[in-house]
Amino acid sequence: MMNDGIATNAGRAYVYFGGVALNSVADVVLNGVSANDFFGHSVSTAGDVNGDGYSDVIAGAPFNDAAGNESGRAYLFLGGALMNNTADITITGAAAGDNLGHSVSTAGDINGDGYSDILTGAYGNDETGSSAGRAYVHMGGMDPDNITDAIFSGAAANDNFGISVSSAGDFNGDGFSDIILGAVNNDAGGSDAGRAYLYLNSLTGTDIEDEIYTGATLDYLGYSVSSVGDVNGDGYDDMIIAAIGNNSDRGIAYIHYGGTVPDNTPDLILTGIAAGDQFGWSVSGAGDVNGDGYDDVIVGAPYNDAGGSNAGRGILVLRRSCYEQCCGCCVYRAPLPMTDSEAQYQMQAM
Repeated sequence: MMNDGIATNAGRAYVYFGGVALNSVADVVLNGVSANDFFGHSVSTAGDVNGDGYSDVIAGAPFNDAAGNESGRAYLFLGGALMNNTADITITGAAAGDNLGHSVSTAGDINGDGYSDILTGAYGNDETGSSAGRAYVHMGGMDPDNITDAIFSGAAANDNFGISVSSAGDFNGDGFSDIILGAVNNDAGGSDAGRAYLYLNSLTGTDIEDEIYTGATLDYLGYSVSSVGDVNGDGYDDMIIAAIGNNSDRGIAYIHYGGTVPDNTPDLILTGIAAGDQFGWSVSGAGDVNGDGYDDVIVGAPYNDAGGSNAGRGILVLRRSCYEQCCGCCVYRAPLPMTDSEAQYQMQAM
């Protein structure tokens, strides 16, 4: 995001095409527009937004000044047999300080029309209070545009709602994709406790959250959120919500299993190894890494000191059938490759 190829801190993002002979050479290079855009601060698949059979990508530039100082922008690049680095859709923050594009994500297919939809977060938006924050849904279609189709707003000033946005997969199994949004500085559970909000197919009716997840004082819950696929093999998509400030910034991440009647009780808790690790800074589904039929999870801890001061670590969570009888799961630390003997963290089943 601080690449200077176009201008100082304009930023860059790189696309690497998969294949039998995958290599480390970028196939497409996407560039920020102006100095200090910090393009590439967030990147994500966008799914197939225009239904042409190719996956698309979205990238954020939260400090772009097009609509005012640090209003922010997000750029959609449509895939194709000859993908290029020209943005096909540009989404611009509503006002100065919005920082739109700090978080971007596919939303899955929210309205069931066969096209993937996208999410953008603008945590600094002031519409419902200073830095209350907002998140936006843009529906896919044969001819996608930058017109907002749904708006979600923070509950109170300084919530920074929309600092994290993600699809939750089909969390309740109704055939429609759901979304999860973070409000890292919400004070409902104490100062900067943080909250995350789950919306179940919210765009076919109301935009009121269906479930709320609340942290404790200085937890910063909701800093990162993500769908993780189906980690327990029950046919429902699951999700992860992180609280990077928990336990003296050790950090913690909560996995919630999907189901027909979701609740806000975590089903699995993953914890950082040491104070200051900020475990959960980034979280994501990892797909089925070890081919056992269960989806896996990856969690970042950027300030872990195992490799040197603030060297950071990535934690890969694998569901292993050989461990199911004792604890259900194993957690492994990077670097890869890893063996069964490298299990480092215990996970607490709820």
